[in-house]
Amino acid sequence: MMPALHAPIRRFRQARDGATAIEFAMVFPLLLVLMFGVIMIGQAFFTISSVQWAIEKASREMMINPATTGDEIEAKAKALLGDITTADFAISFADEEPGTFPLTRLNAEVSYEVSIPLVPSFEIRYRIETLIPRPYQPGA
Repeated sequence: MMPALHAPIRRFRQARDGATAIEFAMVFPLLLVLMFGVIMIGQAFFTISSVQWAIEKASREMMINPATTGDEIEAKAKALLGDITTADFAISFADEEPGTFPLTRLNAEVSYEVSIPLVPSFEIRYRIETLIPRPYQPGA
């Protein structure tokens, strides 16, 4: 009776059916988290790049029209972005005259919250700095 019981146990121990499915079930959640992480980080960098593009494009208005205010630049940048992103950004300005050429230093800070499944949310902050040449106005 014992030898009859050993044969099924031996076959069970040597069987490899389903091992691949079990390994896949163990690795698949990690693969999904990694994939979503790459997608979310990519989206964050796309958003930051889009905000930088919009700010630089809007700041060209200041090169042409020196009376443009910071609020107008910020509004134009947000209008250019439209529905591309909901990232929060703030713009600040400082006029400089390092020589005879007037410049405006535009600083913007973008913050974007990244949320990946099974990972605590974190925020990416990026600082954009642009020097804007202003039209030269003799005697101004």
